[in-house]
Amino acid sequence: MARLTFETAALREALATVRAAVARTSSIPILSAILIEAAGASVTITGNDTDVMAARRLSVEADGPARIAVDGHRLADIVGAFAPGGQTVIEEASDGSIAVRSGRARFRFSTLKADDFPDLPQKAVAAEWTMPVVDLLRPVNAVRHAASTEVARYYLCGVFVHVENGRMVFVTTDGHRAAQFGIDTPLGAQDMPDTIIPTRLIDLVRGSLEPDADVLIRVGDDKLSFVSGSLTIVGKAIAGTFPDYKRVWPGAPSVEVDLDPGEMAAAIGRVEKAMNEKTRCARFDFDRDRVAVSATSVEHGAAQDEIACDARGGPISAGFNCRYFRDSLAALDADTARIGLQTPTAPIRITAIPEGPLSLVIMPTRI
Repeated sequence: MARLTFETAALREALATVRAAVARTSSIPILSAILIEAAGASVTITGNDTDVMAARRLSVEADGPARIAVDGHRLADIVGAFAPGGQTVIEEASDGSIAVRSGRARFRFSTLKADDFPDLPQKAVAAEWTMPVVDLLRPVNAVRHAASTEVARYYLCGVFVHVENGRMVFVTTDGHRAAQFGIDTPLGAQDMPDTIIPTRLIDLVRGSLEPDADVLIRVGDDKLSFVSGSLTIVGKAIAGTFPDYKRVWPGAPSVEVDLDPGEMAAAIGRVEKAMNEKTRCARFDFDRDRVAVSATSVEHGAAQDEIACDARGGPISAGFNCRYFRDSLAALDADTARIGLQTPTAPIRITAIPEGPLSLVIMPTRI
């Protein structure tokens, strides 16, 4: 029976990462488990619900090999409650259970059959490349907010990545708004097939990779894998066709408005206090030197706020969902935003000044 000794902090970090790939509720118990595999002086801890897999390798003091499947969320919760700075011991018992100890705390876990733990192999690779994690996170973070959460439109519940004219383009849309971010195609990624990365996999990558590290990315076999240091993440791509987003992307505007995105977001937030909880839509009046945001509701009355702007063309008025507008402004990460409008019923385009790789679109609402 093997005895494994971990640094508690390292074990806690590994469990916090892999539990994101462990099913919360499942009719198949093994999908709620993590697999602990010890060989020599290292151990690999894996979570896998057959859609997403995360594995972390770390050092361990072991008196023999081990392969243990145990309730992943319960183990992560308990190790997370242990005092920092100490060690945690996991020891197999003759009855098939394991004992988990740290300091004076003692716990016993039932185990599952390790041979039943699933695998998520990537049997073929169409493209692979290495890039700095920060260069991956920048476009992903910028477009993530516009991905859909409607399960019925599953093909919109992710980030669409494709290579076009030497650029790798990241796109999201939920049908009401859209975001597009382009970067130079990394060496080795030019043959990447069009891929929709599910938001769950995107969020696992965002929350797990170290920003100052590099990541090896492989795409193929309807899967994606991300390898960075001691962490490996594998996930299934969304099987579906992403819509032709270029058809709804606005052309040349008739009105351009330059403004401070922080001031605009703050004004929208204040007006939201007097809005209907369901609609969250307001009227936006774009004039030569000011933008006015206003809303009325039976429950809360009326509200209006305005900020200074520099407009060319107009005036023009349109209705927009306030949260969508604020999310788009927050994604810009710029001191000045440019809003391009055509007509009150046409989508608007938001970019940074000077224009960068991020372009945002919001569909108007009835006012």
